[in-house]
Parts: sequence; C-alpha cells; structure tokens
Amino acid sequence: MLEFKFVRYIFLLFSILIGSVVFFYSLYHPEITLERSAYSSYLVSCCCLLLFVLSYIRYFFQKPNLLTYIFRIIIVGWFVTITAINHFAPDYTYSLIFILFILGFLFPSSRHFAIFYFFTFALIIIYSFYYEAKGIDIKLYLTFTFFSGIFIYFILRNREADYILLQKFQTDSKAILENSFGLFFYIDKNYKIISFNKFAYEHFNSFLNKKIQKGNSFLLFIPVPNISEIKNNIDRALLGEVSRCESNLNYDHSKNIWIDFIFVPIYSNSSKLLGVSVTGIDITKEKTSQIELSKQNLFLETLLDTIHNPIFYKDNNGIYTSCNKSFEDFIGFPKDKIIGCTVHDISPSELSKIYHNRDMELIENGGTQNYESVVKLADGTLRHVIFNKTAFVQQDKTVGGIVGIIVDITKHKQIEKALMISEARFREMADTLPLLIYEADQKGNVTYFNKIGSQITGYDQRDYEKGLNLLQMFPPEEKHRALTNSLRTLSGQVLGAHEFNLLRKDGSIIPVIISTVPIFSEGRIVGRRGVVTDISQIKEAEVKVRNSLQEKEILLKEIHHRVKNNLQVIIAMLKLQCQEITDPKILNVFVEAVNRIKSMSLVHENLYKAQNFSQIRIKDYISDLVHGINISYNRNNKTIDIQCKVEDITLNLDTSLPLGLIVNELVTNSIKYAFPEKSGKIFVSVETGKNNLFILTVKDNGIGIKQPFNIEDAKSLGLKLVNMISTQLNAEVKIFVSKGTEITITFKEYNGKE
Repeated sequence: MLEFKFVRYIFLLFSILIGSVVFFYSLYHPEITLERSAYSSYLVSCCCLLLFVLSYIRYFFQKPNLLTYIFRIIIVGWFVTITAINHFAPDYTYSLIFILFILGFLFPSSRHFAIFYFFTFALIIIYSFYYEAKGIDIKLYLTFTFFSGIFIYFILRNREADYILLQKFQTDSKAILENSFGLFFYIDKNYKIISFNKFAYEHFNSFLNKKIQKGNSFLLFIPVPNISEIKNNIDRALLGEVSRCESNLNYDHSKNIWIDFIFVPIYSNSSKLLGVSVTGIDITKEKTSQIELSKQNLFLETLLDTIHNPIFYKDNNGIYTSCNKSFEDFIGFPKDKIIGCTVHDISPSELSKIYHNRDMELIENGGTQNYESVVKLADGTLRHVIFNKTAFVQQDKTVGGIVGIIVDITKHKQIEKALMISEARFREMADTLPLLIYEADQKGNVTYFNKIGSQITGYDQRDYEKGLNLLQMFPPEEKHRALTNSLRTLSGQVLGAHEFNLLRKDGSIIPVIISTVPIFSEGRIVGRRGVVTDISQIKEAEVKVRNSLQEKEILLKEIHHRVKNNLQVIIAMLKLQCQEITDPKILNVFVEAVNRIKSMSLVHENLYKAQNFSQIRIKDYISDLVHGINISYNRNNKTIDIQCKVEDITLNLDTSLPLGLIVNELVTNSIKYAFPEKSGKIFVSVETGKNNLFILTVKDNGIGIKQPFNIEDAKSLGLKLVNMISTQLNAEVKIFVSKGTEITITFKEYNGKE
C-alpha cells in the first residue's frame, strides 16, 4: 500500500503539470479565449498545491485519519467535476478511473471506502444528468465504474481479514513471547519488522545502543559479516522451508554473542504466506564453554604431540584409549589401529606377557612403575627403553587406568658402548704421544698419566696412585701462578698454553708449556685435563737464534750508519764544489742534487736510530727533510713559512725513500717558482685514507701553475722525477690551481715486488 507522503508528491506533480500547461498555452496563444473548463483546471491545480502545502502543517498531523479521508473526498470531487465539465471526455474519464483505483487501495478500511465510493458514484450520476457525454457511452462508463468499486471493496475486505488474522496472531503470541526468555521477531516478506518481544528489544538494545522499531529492516540489526547468512535463511523460510542456523554476532569487535536462530514461515487461513517468525536463543555461554573445552582439548592434544617421548593411555582392562603422535611413530601403527587394542595385539607374545603382568600389578596396587625393558617395533627392530607408568585414580577412589611414558635409551646404550671403546682408544693414543697427558681431580690429585709422563717427570704409576698432587711438580716460585691457573680452570675457563718450569722428581728443572681444560660430568666440573710439552730443546734453540739475531741487528745497524756517513761525505764534497761555482744555474743544479742526497741520507739516519730496521717514522722524517730544504733555499732573502702536518705513521724503506724524494722536489719547486714576491706559505701533509691508502699533499699560496698543465709533459728534471717515482709507486697524481697550487699524490705502501 502506498504511503500518504507519496500520494502528496503525486498530486504536487499533477498540480505543477496542469498549471504549467494552462499557463504556457495562454501565453503563446493570446488570441484564443480559454473556456471555463480550462480555468477550472487551473483552479484545481492551485487547490492541489494548496492542499499539499497544508498537509505539512503540524495541526493536520494531530488527526491524520480524518484529514486524509477529507482530502481524498475533495480530490475525487474536483476530478469528477472536471470530468463532467469536459462532458466526460475520454482523457478525463480514464484519468478519473485511475485516480479512483489509487485512492481506493489507499483506504485501510472497507467501510470508509464504501462511504467514499458511494459519494463519488452518486456525484457522477448527478453530473451525468446535466452534462452530455462526448466520446464514451455513459451507461457503460457507469457500469464499469460501479463494478470497479465493488472489486476494490472486496479486495479491501480480504485485506482486512488478513489484517485481523495477523492482529489475532500477534495478540495470541505476544502474551507468550513477551514473557519468554527467547528472542522473537515477526517480519514481512520485505524483511521489515512487524513485531518483536520485550526480551529481543532489551537484548539487542544492550548490544547496539539502538532501539528496535517496527517498520525497520531486520537486517539493520545484524552485523555486516552475518547479513548474508541470515538473509539466506529468511529467503528459505519465505519459500516455505523451516531453516535454522547458529550465528556468531560480533558487535564493534567487543560485544560477541552466539544466537541459535529458527526461521519459520507464517501462513494465513487461505495458505497465503504472510511473513516469517524468527526465534533465537542466546547460546553464548554454552558456545563459549564448548569453544573453551575444544581449545583445552586441542591444546592438550597439541601439547602431547609436541612431546618427543611416546605417551599412551590404558583403561583398567589394559585397553589402549589414546596416545600421542610420538607413540604412533615409535610403535609403527596409526592411532586408529592402536585405540581399542591391548598390548597383546601390537607386541610379540614373549614381551606382551611381561608388559601385561606389570600393567595388572599397577592397576591392582596403584602408584608408579619405573623399569628398563626392550620393545620390538613393527619393523622388527629392538629398542632399549625405560617405562614410566602411573595409575590414575577416579572420583570413586578406584584405579581408572594407566598413563605411561616411554623413554628410548637405545642411543644412550650405543653411546655408552661407544664411549667405552673411545676411552680405550684414547688411552692407547695418549700412550703413543710424545707429550705428557694428565688428568686431575678438583683437589689437584693426579688420576691419570700417560707413559711418556713418567719419563718427563720421573714419577711412576705408584707415585700418583698414592696421591701425587700437581703442585708438587712446580718449584716454589711457580706454585702461586700454577694454583691461580688451576682455580681459573675449575671455574670453567679454558686456558691457552702457558709456559712454566716443572720440578722433576730428582729435583731438576725443565721448561714446559701446559694447556689445561676443565673436565665436565653431568653438567658440573669434576677436575681438569692437560697437555704438557717439554720445550727444553726449543729453549736451547731459541737462545742460539736470539744471539744470532742480535749479531745481525748490530751488523745491519752498522751498514745503515756507514751508508749515511758515505752520503754525508758526498754531500760535503758537493758543498765544497758549490763554493767554487759562480754560475747561478749550475749552482742550483748542485744544490738540488745535495737536497736529493740529503733526503736519502735522512732515511738511513732514521733507520740507524730506530729499533725496527724495516719501518721509517714518517712524521720525523718529513719534518727533518722540510726543515733542511727551508734552510737551503731561504738564503736568498725569501721569507717562506713551511708548515707540516704529518700523521704518526710508519712506512717501509721501499716507500719512504721515494716519498722523501717527491716531497723534496715539490717543496723545492714551490720555493723556487711560486713566490716571486719573496714571501709565502707552503703546507705539507701526509694522512691515511680509505682502503690502506696514504695521501701526500703539497700546497702553496703562490702564483700557481699555468693551465692547462700535465705532469707527464713536464720539462724540469724535478717534476720528471716526481712523475717517474709516482709511476713506480702506482700513485695517482692530481693538480689543483686556485689561489696557488695544490698537488695531491695518493699511494699504497710499496713492497718492492709490484
């Protein structure tokens, strides 16, 4: 049935349509005089619009049935009048019949419709005497209208009967359902709620904080994940089938309830489907208990299956009732073939009799059993095991069965046997070694010596059997250190090799190296084990090597000293020669040669002073070299400040000597050419870089090198020498010109073989 608000919108649309047609017709055809019927249509349109507006006034909602009834009579009266004024034209006549059908079905009561239709039919008959019909047969029209009203009347009577039956059903069931503790809803074919009981209202309101109202869709009160399931069951009921489902309704992820829903179709006396009754029982507690029990059972089964030891259960008749996964794997039978069987079914007869007798003894006396036995598996292999069985007591104080755990000790047996073989092999090997092997307890008493031990220490088997202590074999000055090491070993530390002097039985001293480790047994330290190496011959050879090395060091030191002296003689000779030279160019050549020889002489001088003859301390070497160059060239009234920043690193002779020559050439070149104004600064640095690289930087604030410049194309002897030495060192040379000249040389330590 159409709701009243939709009827209002229909007549609003009709009012606008009629008014617009008349208005635009008179606007575009002013020469045509409109008849009274057109103005009447215009007036009807205005009245419909006025009634639409008045229907929204609050007063009209206070008595909606009466006002709606009056509204329908006025509307149909106007349409009858319009139809008659237009001489019952077909368009108006058919529209009137359509309006009557619509308004007729909107009446909730057949009695009200009869009054309404009597008024309408009487009005049509009265008008038919005053207005002639055009285009239709008035008698046929009246007959059709009369029987249409009769048809609508009986339809309304039938609907009223259904409504009365529904009310009776609601009245009869409401008293029962209101006092029941189950949920009840009665819904129509469109899933809309017709009625519900008090318990359903309170129950859903507590979960939704939303009131249930008639006319709402039942699915609005169902969580989204459950809508499809509930809707399918309602649809099955609408097809005449009784359906049932258990739904877990989760509201806002915090309110979770389980409802057992039953959906039953409801029929009228004429077997017409009226709707569906939905009853529900809150089974949250039962479901929660069931889920918790299932979780506990699953947890226990999972827990037992994670235990590697086989576990089994038997009743008081010795029949298997359950077992874990390890027992299945161990025995070689699946669980379904074990449960319900006895030990006679899965074990050989000679063993099953023993197991059965033990089980009956435990069931009769109670308590526990622990014993070692043998199990023959399905594949015929024998396993050594330990049975741990316990009788469980029921509430009536009787033994209900046995719980047993099997510990497979086959590997332990094999290990024990292998350990005995290994120990025998160890003693045989220890006796063949040329080293002293010993074992001692926590007090330091010797418990084992190999054969060579007697030869090294002078003590025999009878001595340590009488209680020989390890501290007796150390001289007085060594006993404190030996005791400290033994305490560290007993605390769990594994000591490396330590050198000691060992006191033999005859009182002689021999140097030895002792390595000691703790001995563990069942997780605790029970003593210590060690290896003693006699290093008397090694010590003698060490003295000889040390003496020989000292002689070579003295000889090498003397060689560097003589090389340095020879270079100093050459430098002195060149300086004497410089005093006789008057040509500045030749004099510069000799000065440069002297500085190059000085850089080489400084290397040998540093080696002569150093403790290590293979490494040069670069910081001192570069500082001395730059200082000598500064003195040599600052005699020409030049005030040049040379600063050094060298990291404290050491390089070998093959790298230090070329590095000194490069520094000499670069600093000399800056002093000679970079400062025509007689003053300036030079900065020299050596630092370590990434990937074992070293970086030499020589920078000045002079006039700079003319660009472009390539060191490989240099014409001066000094830069040619720098390029040649850099190539020898596999060094990378970079030149930057900005407010002076900066040259960086990146190199690795040269080993003379690359």
